Amino acid sequence: MSEYEIVIKSFMPIYILIGGSILSLLMDWLLNEEKNKHALPSITLLTLLLSAFSVWNRPDPALFPGNPAMFYFGSYYVFFALTSIAASIIVVLAAWKDMELELSLGVFYALLMLANIGIFVIGASNNLIPLYVGFEVLSISTYAMIGFRKKSRSGAEAAIKYFLLGALSSGIILFGMSLYYGATHTLQMNSTVAAALVSSGSSPNAFGLFTMAVLVAGVSFKIAAVPFHVWVPDVYRGAPLSVTNFLAIGSKAGGFAFLFKLFFVALLTIKAGWAPVWAGLALLTMVIGNLAALPQTSVTRILAYSSIGHVGYILIAMVAFADGSTELAVVGALYHILANVFMKGTAFVVVLIVVLTKGGDTLDDFKGLGKRDPLVAFFMSIALLSLAGVPPFAGFFGKFFLFYAAVDSGNMYLAVVGIIMSATSLFYYARIIHVMYFYEPVDDASDQSQPRFLVLLVALLLANLALSLGAIFYTRSIVDFATQVAQEFFV
Repeated sequence: MSEYEIVIKSFMPIYILIGGSILSLLMDWLLNEEKNKHALPSITLLTLLLSAFSVWNRPDPALFPGNPAMFYFGSYYVFFALTSIAASIIVVLAAWKDMELELSLGVFYALLMLANIGIFVIGASNNLIPLYVGFEVLSISTYAMIGFRKKSRSGAEAAIKYFLLGALSSGIILFGMSLYYGATHTLQMNSTVAAALVSSGSSPNAFGLFTMAVLVAGVSFKIAAVPFHVWVPDVYRGAPLSVTNFLAIGSKAGGFAFLFKLFFVALLTIKAGWAPVWAGLALLTMVIGNLAALPQTSVTRILAYSSIGHVGYILIAMVAFADGSTELAVVGALYHILANVFMKGTAFVVVLIVVLTKGGDTLDDFKGLGKRDPLVAFFMSIALLSLAGVPPFAGFFGKFFLFYAAVDSGNMYLAVVGIIMSATSLFYYARIIHVMYFYEPVDDASDQSQPRFLVLLVALLLANLALSLGAIFYTRSIVDFATQVAQEFFV
């Protein structure tokens, strides 16, 4: 196979997504809105599935030309590419109903596919330029999706707020990358290149400390770590719920892919400097995210603060990785990110169903859901118990891997706080379940769930259970995969 063929086939998933985006825009122009309501989601689903197939059948990543290669399409890339596609499929099936009354739907689905391209590029990048470009493609597509409903004041407010803060964080990240380049005289990322940032051992010098601080601040916004989390509740509440779903599962996965590339590869040599910082942010994020969710009455805001808490759990992996528990940290982070796609995906689909039938997302709107629509209430209960970390669901194993990595790396205090906060989160998750099953419906009307939603919820439940069974019976395979990913960080 020639170098030309290797490059073409390696980038084929991205080419497919670009082609799907162009086709969506053309269909939006050629067909009327009634036909596009069903044609565009179908085209998007087909494009995503073709892209996933192309990701799985990529060429050997070691053959990609360049010395050093600017891209590496290895296990890390495959994980985040397939995760983003899974998240996007959930969004498409939710938006099929959620966005059906909107105009120019081709633009919406094109933006969703472009956001996936951003995550793909982040996952494959070995160089700061494509890494940043992928980050911006993801971010800008997301800004536009949040404000897609032109007549929604809350959506416009959420989009502007996210755009202004996002632009600020992007500038901060770009400044941090320029400092990195100024010190190392290269844009290539590997585990040894940042020697100019080190004073002794793995401790940063003054320049390395400043570079690290700038990048921590910039990336913390994207993943919604405390105290850079203030945008999350308002943006989650103001955006269309199908877009909120993408923010919680797809965009968040892209943010972590970006974070891991920067700190596990580019800044690995100064891990003694950034590990305590991420430990502090993990503690703050777990505590504030979970405590702030307790008084909320909007289920969307509860899930928003819950997402912040889960960011804190995943940040434990940063500290464990730096302190020597490499494979366990990668297992915990990747497993929990994937489990979060199915847990949060289920929860936001149920919230969308309730909003479409009751017109709101408050706890009052969930009263009696167990009687109005027992099947939907059952799916929501499983998702909430999994988010709380109750065995035998996937959320339990994600937290188990993370907490075990913390203990194994000598950071038991992170595991203890994580366990306490998981117990705290059970209160507000159980509160939603209590409202669904122990309150009478506000009216006698039964909810009529869309068959498409029920198929999606069943698929998400099966994925949750498959992850749980995988953690029990295929632990060695999961650890082996994480080991492959970890080895890519040390190239």
